[in-house]
Amino acid sequence: MPPIHKKTTIKITTMENQKQIDFNIKNEKEILEYLKKGKRLSVSSCARIIGTNELRHYVAALIRKGSKIQSEWKKSESGKRYKEYFLPNPEILPKKQRFS
Repeated sequence: MPPIHKKTTIKITTMENQKQIDFNIKNEKEILEYLKKGKRLSVSSCARIIGTNELRHYVAALIRKGSKIQSEWKKSESGKRYKEYFLPNPEILPKKQRFS
């Protein structure tokens, strides 16, 4: 008879949970601000620019919160399909003023 293995669970402390929530909110805000500038994001470009591979997760959350994010299928030079996410009428944010 094979040995019975108990399922182990890892408890995450409240502080670790809060750090993860703060990190998620930060990424969500960065993605929305990037799209508001009239730019487009794909999963691979988001990984390079924002630092997360979870673009689809954040886009879904932003759409649930009322953002009008749209997507469009594209084809890479190698023929692979991917989605680009964008805002149809982005509010173009002014560049930050530089102080002399």
